[in-house]
Amino acid sequence: MVEKEKLITAAEELNEILGLEPEINTDQDVKQLKEEVTVAADLVEPDDDLSPETFELIELLLNQEDKDDKSDLGEIDEPEEEEEPEEEEEPEEEEEEDGVAQEHVEAEEDEDETPAQTEKREQLQKQEPTPVPGPEEEEETEERSKKPAAQTLRGIVDGRQKTIADTLDEIIVQGGDWSTIVQKTQKAAKEHGARPERYTKDLIRSHLKNRLKRGRVNVDLNRPATIEATKQGIKVKK
Repeated sequence: MVEKEKLITAAEELNEILGLEPEINTDQDVKQLKEEVTVAADLVEPDDDLSPETFELIELLLNQEDKDDKSDLGEIDEPEEEEEPEEEEEPEEEEEEDGVAQEHVEAEEDEDETPAQTEKREQLQKQEPTPVPGPEEEEETEERSKKPAAQTLRGIVDGRQKTIADTLDEIIVQGGDWSTIVQKTQKAAKEHGARPERYTKDLIRSHLKNRLKRGRVNVDLNRPATIEATKQGIKVKK
């Protein structure tokens, strides 16, 4: 279980580094504190000046959220119960070795057989038993079943995995009214596997404030752009 003291420390660092408005309220219960820290964690980047302890906590929270989401969708694989091998029954009489009771064959031989009956009996005697896979073949089949399904890869920025913060930068430099920007952001969040409802106008404004503070965005621009947040939306002048 995550300690409240660690959550408070992480929240204070995120408030300062990301310039969150409104700030994460550290005077609340652990459940709500975890939720708000996890929301802000989506905007964290590797070069942000956070302590190693906070980075470690963020990774822990995001991994836990991933597991919870898969559990809600029923995607977590339940451990398969191993089936106990069935014991082979020993034949009561040795005369039943070839899968055809010898008694039945002998009874047919005593009677006058038609050509069709004789042909059928000979075919049954010639049938080979179905081969049983050996231990090595069973292990190989089991290994193939354990291999995870291929996963879709996301784009990269400067040789690293593309984050939702990068996508949010792309939306910001396009500008527009708040309704359109929030709609685009929530759609992008869903594509990144995040929860769309978290990406509110306030969170986007905080992200923009952080970008303006550091003076750059993770987007290739032909020339510097002036970006301003207004009551109506985001204005961009290039």
